[in-house]
Amino acid sequence: MRRVRVLSSVLAVAALVALAACGGDKKETSTTTTTVAAATTPTTKTFSGSDPNSAFCQLGRANNERLKQIGASAANPDELDKVLRDAAPAVRQAASIAPPEIKPDVEVLAKAFEDLLKSLDEGTPNLAAIVSPEFQTAAQNLTAYGQQVCGIAG
Repeated sequence: MRRVRVLSSVLAVAALVALAACGGDKKETSTTTTTVAAATTPTTKTFSGSDPNSAFCQLGRANNERLKQIGASAANPDELDKVLRDAAPAVRQAASIAPPEIKPDVEVLAKAFEDLLKSLDEGTPNLAAIVSPEFQTAAQNLTAYGQQVCGIAG
């Protein structure tokens, strides 16, 4: 049972980072990115010239509640699985509508999220993609984009 709880916690953190593309809560994602920054020390990008009312930013603001649900469901593997699957369409939509300056980062996160869901379907959760340096950098960039361009703050 302890292993399931540990896995659930790891999945919740990964999902929070992945969904930063869709607009994370600054408080929740900054905890994750602080840990990542200490481990990988990526450089945060500065974004400008984008529309804070774009469909991408609107999607981000609309998904703040979903992030709270993921965090709240971390202790229940079945509930967490459902919340992750419910989040999948928003992640796919974010990848399809991402502005050019952030699109490569969104695509990294979306692919990792899809790989994670596929591995869950196969019964062997594979966390490799969500702990990679590329994933961590993309998550940090998306958090910065959400704050700088979309005005998403905790």
